[in-house]
Amino acid sequence: MPVPIVYRTGGDPVVQFSWIEFASNTGYVAFQGGSSEANGGAQTYWLATSNPAGAPQLSSTGWADIDFDFTFKRPMTAQAADALVTFTTNINNGAQGQVTVKLYHVRGAVETQLGATFVCENHNNAGANNRAYRNCATITPTAEQVFKVGDKIRVNVTEANNVGLYHDPSNGAIAAGTDNDVGAGTQFILNMPFKIT
Repeated sequence: MPVPIVYRTGGDPVVQFSWIEFASNTGYVAFQGGSSEANGGAQTYWLATSNPAGAPQLSSTGWADIDFDFTFKRPMTAQAADALVTFTTNINNGAQGQVTVKLYHVRGAVETQLGATFVCENHNNAGANNRAYRNCATITPTAEQVFKVGDKIRVNVTEANNVGLYHDPSNGAIAAGTDNDVGAGTQFILNMPFKIT
């Protein structure tokens, strides 16, 4: 006797959401920031929804402008709700650190900024060692954003002073000898709200 048609496929995937996600029609996706280094030292920065180990763990001190990108393979709609970017910086002894965070919707060659620019607290390291500082940027897009296939979401981070940026998706340990803020990790994470459909 042949297997009935209804049992021949795997069925629809089951996704679990909390009651508050259903009530608000918003589900958050965590994107991990990392980088890849090509022969010759050229860096590519990316966002992924898993936590593969990226290299290097710490950007060179004095970096100026980094874009972390994720390219959509299916259409998704981002809600006009708080997006959170959390990361750790490394500041040299006696130096200050000032980091700015922007969120973009990229379509082709056009960048559209989502929400306002977030300027993180200006950390002043007067200690005896390099110090790790945990940061959290909150950005609220002013309207829903429909990401088509091939569109990108981009997190841009810039620094105004002498700062290193951790971006290790595997959340590796910070090197010994560094004074750490309590709970400082090496992940760079974008928590982005999307519409549940």
